Amino acid sequence: MLEFKTMYSHFVLEISWNYLQKTFEQWYKIFEGGFLVQHLAKIPSEFVSFQKAAEIEKFYSTLDFPACKRSMDQCVENIKKNAKWREQEIKTIEKWKTCKNIVKILQKNFKKLAKILQKNFKNLQKTCKNIAKKLQK
Repeated sequence: MLEFKTMYSHFVLEISWNYLQKTFEQWYKIFEGGFLVQHLAKIPSEFVSFQKAAEIEKFYSTLDFPACKRSMDQCVENIKKNAKWREQEIKTIEKWKTCKNIVKILQKNFKKLAKILQKNFKNLQKTCKNIAKKLQK
């Protein structure tokens, strides 16, 4: 379910971003460059890739709206921060997954080794008994 929500969220974010690109100037005129435009500039701030940050930064650089310049910069900064966090966490998750797989392999091999040792121990016990009988004669 979480994967669906994440996928859906990304899909909606992408649609919103595409719509904002096409209509930003209209919104700016409607709000007369007021503080509400600053909130529009932050709509794409939930993206999490450096590629998307570059795309948004490039788009914002084509606009000349001083009233929301800082919001645009903060949006791009936030995306870059999210992208950096994501890269770090993906590495951590991959390490964890690798460790978990190693543990599974070790558990599987430990069971095999335990069976081999058990079998060899029984053989060793028989050998020791045979030697003890021979020594007693």
